[in-house]
Amino acid sequence: MTVRRADPSPRRRALVVLGGLAFAGAATIALVRRELGDPRALSAPEAAAQLEWLLAVLAAVLGCAAILLAGGAWALWRIGRRTLDSAQFPPPGIVVLRDVTVIEGVAARRRGSVLMLVAAILVASALAIAVVGGWLIVRLGAGS
Repeated sequence: MTVRRADPSPRRRALVVLGGLAFAGAATIALVRRELGDPRALSAPEAAAQLEWLLAVLAAVLGCAAILLAGGAWALWRIGRRTLDSAQFPPPGIVVLRDVTVIEGVAARRRGSVLMLVAAILVASALAIAVVGGWLIVRLGAGS
């Protein structure tokens, strides 16, 4: 059995990206809470304007979620395809975040197939978010 050694640089980069995403989510929540205020104190035109703003924020959040899911699906599909082609997991040349034992043969091909299945499920989820989110935004916007 061979062991593929981790490189600390990608681990730090992954933590920075994850921290950035968490910060962006928290900032979005704080912005929405600040902008909402007390909806009971709003007049009808102000409430309609606020609903329009909230629908725009919802569209942006759902769009970002769909794009992130599709990007993750693309990455998983590529890793799964490379795993199937090389019959080795992780495939040659891929950066790992921690030391891992390289799996070869049928077990590696099975993992590659599972990764491609998960990628397909993520694409379906991204499409569902886009379609249902768009439908929801249109329905909520039509009521105002």
